[in-house]
Amino acid sequence: MDWNNDFDRPTFSFELPDRYVCNRCELHGNEVILVPTAQSRAHARRVGYSGDATIVGRVTGVTMSIAEPYEGSYAGFPRRLNRR
Repeated sequence: MDWNNDFDRPTFSFELPDRYVCNRCELHGNEVILVPTAQSRAHARRVGYSGDATIVGRVTGVTMSIAEPYEGSYAGFPRRLNRR
């Protein structure tokens, strides 16, 4: 383990049978344990490495909103405009 805190720990993008997720992880034999951050209050999830989870890649950057979303937007994304 070469990390000192949550920010140093690598994050990976996984393809699961029903969705994509980005998580820190631990590999134990043929299982991947998807480790959530403490702030998410989610539980760790075990998935099969070669069957249920495919590593898509390592997350190398994050983009985030620096302003409050305006009224009528969803999660910081503007509403789609109906143009004719």
